[in-house]
Amino acid sequence: MNTGFRFPKNLQLGANVFNAHAQAPQYAYNYRLTPGSAAQSGATRHLLEPVSARFALTAGF
Repeated sequence: MNTGFRFPKNLQLGANVFNAHAQAPQYAYNYRLTPGSAAQSGATRHLLEPVSARFALTAGF
């Protein structure tokens, strides 16, 4: 996802967000939130890569 804003006098501010929606396949298995809790079953998703962002200020002349 990319977004930006152009200021007067040749300045531009931009932001990029990477891996915001990339997810691996879902897995269904039993899991416990704490060692003493009852087992629950359900779908669990894991992200492929961590979400990262980049911010930039560009000056043209």
